[in-house]
Amino acid sequence: VKMTSIKKRKYNDGEPNKGSALIINMNKFEGLTVKRDGSEKDIESLKSTFEYLNFDVKVKEDLEKNAMIKEIMDFCDGLDENKVNISALCVMSHGDKYKFKSSDNKTVSIENDIFERFTNDNCRSMIGKPKLFVFQCCRGTRQDEGTQFKTMDIVPSTDGTERVAAGLSDSLIAYATAPGYVAWRNGMEGSYYIQTLCKVFKQHAHEMDVDDLFKEIAEQIENIDIETDEKTFKFVPAKEERGFKRKLYLNPRHELLQQGSSCYKKEEDEVLHAQFNDGDQDQAVEEGHSDSEDDKEERRENRKRQIEKSEEGTSKKGKITS
Repeated sequence: VKMTSIKKRKYNDGEPNKGSALIINMNKFEGLTVKRDGSEKDIESLKSTFEYLNFDVKVKEDLEKNAMIKEIMDFCDGLDENKVNISALCVMSHGDKYKFKSSDNKTVSIENDIFERFTNDNCRSMIGKPKLFVFQCCRGTRQDEGTQFKTMDIVPSTDGTERVAAGLSDSLIAYATAPGYVAWRNGMEGSYYIQTLCKVFKQHAHEMDVDDLFKEIAEQIENIDIETDEKTFKFVPAKEERGFKRKLYLNPRHELLQQGSSCYKKEEDEVLHAQFNDGDQDQAVEEGHSDSEDDKEERRENRKRQIEKSEEGTSKKGKITS
């Protein structure tokens, strides 16, 4: 086997990004009154962020399983028709491990129903092109309460037709939480992971490659405290790569650089809202995650009283500190 050094260490090297993004949000579920409060904020943030990064963005909400799979297949077909050189798929729903729920309460396999559509065999127009996947879903039921501590390329060379693996490659897969754990969402401001991702992408995409962007996201999330009425929780995001072999720069639109560097200035009372996790919705009902306005108002008042009693300089509950 002949081996040669990598000639091109960046995706889209010397070319402007022409991206296409599909955002799928499940807010309502068949047979349940509980909604994923705050998810509308995540849609707004993701849409504006990807548009800032030169993506054409399509948003779909509350899809039944068959309709969702068709939407993804149509999206893949459009990648070829629109001659894009980078794609992104973002899914937000209730979930567990490597699956999530569609609006008709059916289980969707991330591997078989999602990734299979983007393999080199099935999505040939994206061979060798970067593909981003973002999942805001629980991956289990464990809740991380934190812990105390003391501070102290080479590719084969071939003649003639080049062959590539038939499976999923050139892909970066981002999860809002680690396997086995819940993913957290603020009832009014959106999910902590999505909001942090959008903030970091807008502020640093002009100077960092994608790998460094996700390191920055992880570092900022480390400073987030999720406080409920009884306990304080932490969470750790996860990232997986499949054949993601080059650096990727997202190259934001130049006329929007100033907007990106000054975005996401929150109000002081942004955290006075209920905290939820994106686990299985049946479990959410059992745990009493109500969308009652009376419940929300009671939580706000309780939180205000707690802040008034706090010492000056104490970090506010649920506050994203960066």
